[in-house]
Amino acid sequence: MHDEANADASTATPRSVDESTMLAFQLDGPERAVLRRVSRPRPGAGEVMLRVGAAAFCHSDVHHVEATLRPSGMHLPVTMGHELAGWIEELGEGVVGPARGTPVAVYIAHGCGACAPCRRGDEHLCDRGFRVPGVHFGGGMAEYVVVRAANVVDVSGVDLATAAVLTDAGVTAHHGVRLAQPSIGVRNRVLVIGVGGLGHLAIQILRATTDVEIVAVDIEAERLELALRHGAHSAHLASAVDAEPAVESMDAVLDFVGSAATVASAARMVRRGGALVIIGLGGGALELVAGQAAPSVGPIVPRGTSVVCPVLGARGDLNAVVALARSGQLVVESTEYRLEHAEAALRDLRNGRVLGRAVVKPSVA
Repeated sequence: MHDEANADASTATPRSVDESTMLAFQLDGPERAVLRRVSRPRPGAGEVMLRVGAAAFCHSDVHHVEATLRPSGMHLPVTMGHELAGWIEELGEGVVGPARGTPVAVYIAHGCGACAPCRRGDEHLCDRGFRVPGVHFGGGMAEYVVVRAANVVDVSGVDLATAAVLTDAGVTAHHGVRLAQPSIGVRNRVLVIGVGGLGHLAIQILRATTDVEIVAVDIEAERLELALRHGAHSAHLASAVDAEPAVESMDAVLDFVGSAATVASAARMVRRGGALVIIGLGGGALELVAGQAAPSVGPIVPRGTSVVCPVLGARGDLNAVVALARSGQLVVESTEYRLEHAEAALRDLRNGRVLGRAVVKPSVA
């Protein structure tokens, strides 16, 4: 669902008419993100310039603004927006395609391209670390962006607002489901904690790729309705989960919050030998204890349980979610804003007023 969020037009900054400049929403420092005019980038060798069609904010952007998360190699100011899609505008030296005007999404993990993980398409596991648009170099909260040509994926037939969200939220959700699948089948039940930008996609991916019973948990009734609308078989308020006998002994738990409370619940609800996939960045802690010693840091998971904290996902995950969206099996819940109102989009996401993702579209889109 795409809703247009309107703001007072008198506060909007007019888009650039000078072809050497563009509008960009940039992070300057803690609690400082502003829309300004900057030089338009040009593609170098092996790169392409995109005319941005859509870019999306996620909660990692909130952490960056609050300075509670500052990735290594992030230098300010930087144009925000790591989830992005657009149209090919210009090819750099040595690039032979895609053709100008092709709609593409960007696989956001820019790895070294030479190590074993990169060569097999797992640039999110690059031995030398990976770079991300909107974090390590200019992102999609702008009229134009330059990315590595090898990282663009043709998304013809998919709405660009949807495609932008799939580059991170979709990829990460699909990766989490894929990691959980080897543990599914004993009780054929999966718990999704947190029905936000990633959680509502994970529910749809589970419905499209498995035959499991999907149970959703969240702190807000509106998000439980979202979970049921997108295919969850049951949905429960977190405050009532302890009293719900149906919410226990799960083959897999996908925690899209990662707080102390949700990690504790996840450890309690996963079955012995199941999978606990912690994707959220809420700062929760688990303790893995050998033998019978009592945990001293956080909740303990059942022995034999697989615990993984994935990062992003592989190129194959992006291809998979694009295919699901193209077939109509994956729908992104979002609220749309113009680039001139990017500050409002970020504020609404931060204050919990966005159901799904906040998607920003430049006026040139």
